[in-house]
Amino acid sequence: MAKSIVTKGRNKPTTAPIKKKGMDAFIEEGTSPNDASNIELYEPKSAMSAYSNQPVIDSSDVFIPKLRLAQALTAEVTNGTAKSGQWVISGEDPMQKPVIIPLMMNRRRELRETGDDNRQILCRSFDSLRGVGDPGGECAICHMAKWVENKKGKGNSAPACTFIYSYVVYVVDVDAVVILEFSRTSIAAGKMLNTMIMQKGLGTFAAQLSSASSKNARNQTFYSPIVNGAKVTDKVLATAKKQANDMFGG
Repeated sequence: MAKSIVTKGRNKPTTAPIKKKGMDAFIEEGTSPNDASNIELYEPKSAMSAYSNQPVIDSSDVFIPKLRLAQALTAEVTNGTAKSGQWVISGEDPMQKPVIIPLMMNRRRELRETGDDNRQILCRSFDSLRGVGDPGGECAICHMAKWVENKKGKGNSAPACTFIYSYVVYVVDVDAVVILEFSRTSIAAGKMLNTMIMQKGLGTFAAQLSSASSKNARNQTFYSPIVNGAKVTDKVLATAKKQANDMFGG
């Protein structure tokens, strides 16, 4: 026998039988679908029945790893699993010259507390146009996005807010979709990749990453990214697009 609930009609209460149909419920005419009392909550028969071998997962449910150029203080270098100048992805072996297929990109900004890259984010913009946080607002007129005169009189100091070229790329070497970003001293590599994207289009070509060492003013060695063209088969390009579509939709 079906359960019933009482809902408030315009003139008198109405009895509306409810039949269990998983997450859905059949409600007789005369009741409001917006009335919370008309919705029968789905209760699984057991804890295990709530699990599925075909779960609904979208991009908000996954963590997308980053492809990073290892420097002297990179975690993989300090723990001995990689060398400076190699390209690393968490959980994968380090790579000397990975081949990537750029699939998506954006321009963004990020303002952090003074310190290393693990410091707290104060303000960020996912489109490099408007920031959210402190100070927030329009990026084009924000003082944190401006070059400022060096107090020691030696050129200008970089903006406190970092401009970033961010890409979703498929790494052929490890068959994975990851995030690749260029900022500050690596921005030239981003512009090289942008030139390829403008000429050929996203998802239609491959590029090879490598690195070159240099010394900074304190005689410390650091590595800069290098971007060159590469060749892959149409099958690899198709695999890259499918992986991106499976993860982000489209």
